[in-house]
Amino acid sequence: MEFSDNLDLLARMMTVATRRHEVVSANLANANTPNFTAKRLEFETAFREAYAREGKEAALAVDYELVESEATAKADGNNVDLEDEFAVMQKNRLLFDVYAQMLKHKLGHLKLAIGGLR
Repeated sequence: MEFSDNLDLLARMMTVATRRHEVVSANLANANTPNFTAKRLEFETAFREAYAREGKEAALAVDYELVESEATAKADGNNVDLEDEFAVMQKNRLLFDVYAQMLKHKLGHLKLAIGGLR
């Protein structure tokens, strides 16, 4: 197994988490905009299925999809649910932090290999 085997997977997951954060932020910014429909970023299911079926390269080729939320709209036509948005943001932040820690760990091993055991 090469050192870089999982770096591209971590980078992909961090990129998707960053994009999800942007989507949730846009939903929150429009929480009071009449007739605004919240968006959701779908990725993980297709990513897992591609990885299980065809391996890493197929999984890395999977792109996220923006879909409209099916949450019930309020009287003004807006369907942003603040509680849901904050829950998605919190989960997303935790996942991003895990990916970042994994990346830090892998890069620490590389630094150790390059610098030796001084």
